[in-house]
Amino acid sequence: RLYVRLADLYLESADEDGDGTVDAAEFAAAVTKAKDVYLQAVEAHQSGAGWLGAGVAMLRLGEHVDAEDAFQEANICNKSHPVVWGYLALANLKQGELKFGQACACLEQALNLELADPPLLCELGLEFGRVGRLDKAIMLLRRSLSIAPASASTRVALARTYVKANMPTDS
Repeated sequence: RLYVRLADLYLESADEDGDGTVDAAEFAAAVTKAKDVYLQAVEAHQSGAGWLGAGVAMLRLGEHVDAEDAFQEANICNKSHPVVWGYLALANLKQGELKFGQACACLEQALNLELADPPLLCELGLEFGRVGRLDKAIMLLRRSLSIAPASASTRVALARTYVKANMPTDS
């Protein structure tokens, strides 16, 4: 647990930069350090939290195939964790068209398990929008907003997706 908490702190620090900007080199260094500590955690003790964290770090580093593998390991530890299924969907989406069907199946499982992580729902919505699946993008962004209605960035993303889909906005 100590390794996982330390890695969580490294990952959180990668997103924080007092003035609101993110230095790419510092971000990559912090996320790499987080990934390394998460991997130490799962080496010491197999845990879903360790694999989930490692997968998120790998995803942030653009290591989509390795991230999918890590999320699969997390899923072995706990098959009913909606966030793991959500990240599996995201990792598959980022691997391109050949993994689109798997991404949709993972998303369906995450939603069946009542995924309620607003940032992850938003990120999934943005990624589905990027691949042109605006129906899913809108549904995910709306779901994110239903949980965290004060999220300005999600409101903007939803409005842009409505515009892209030539639909009137109601956000």
